[in-house]
This record gives sequence, C-alpha cells and structure tokens, in this order.
Amino acid sequence: MDHCYPAEDYAAGLLERRWFAAGRAASEVQAECDALAHALDRAQAAWRGARTRLAHLEALRDALGEELVAGAATPAAPIVLPLGPKVHVTSPPGQEVAGNRQMCPARAAPPAHIEESTGPSLP
Repeated sequence: MDHCYPAEDYAAGLLERRWFAAGRAASEVQAECDALAHALDRAQAAWRGARTRLAHLEALRDALGEELVAGAATPAAPIVLPLGPKVHVTSPPGQEVAGNRQMCPARAAPPAHIEESTGPSLP
C-alpha cells in the first residue's frame, strides 16, 4: 500500500525552499561584502596617498613660509608672472615696446597694436 503524507511533504518542501533561498541570499550578501571590501581597500589606498601629498605640501608651505619671513627683512625685486594667454606685441610706428608679457591681472581689451597669439610660449 502506498502511503502519501501531503502535510509532511509540504513542510519538507517548504523547508527545502527556505534553505535554498537562505543560501542564495547569503551568496548575494557575500558578493556585496567582497565588493565593499575591495572599495574599502581602494579608499584606504587613496587616503594614504592623499595623506602623503598633504605632508609634502605642508612641508613645502612651511619651508616657503620660512623663506618668506627670512626674505621680509630685505626688499626683493618683484616677481612678474605671465598671466592669461601669451600676447604678441607689435610697435606702432615710432614707438618701442618693452616686452610681450602681461604684467597686470586685470585684463582690459588690448590696444589695437596688441594681438592675441596661440603660438608656442617662450621661456
């Protein structure tokens, strides 16, 4: 005689489905943990690099500050840095031009005898 236990089979099937679902969920969470660990490793490496750059920049700042304080006692020549795009200066007839570097950060429209250039910059 064949005996069928539908209530027991149903309970066993439900338990088996729950077991597979828990295993699948654990696998997904394990993959998430692995991805987060990898991201954490990258973040820590980036943090260490940033800390190293910060230490170098702070040391440079301190050294330049000491130079600035030491040089404040003696007047120095002004430092002229090129600002904006390189300009090509041509002299109007009868006038000499001292150079082709812009000396002022406030930039108005250039006079008619100054043309902007996209050529290579000179040292």
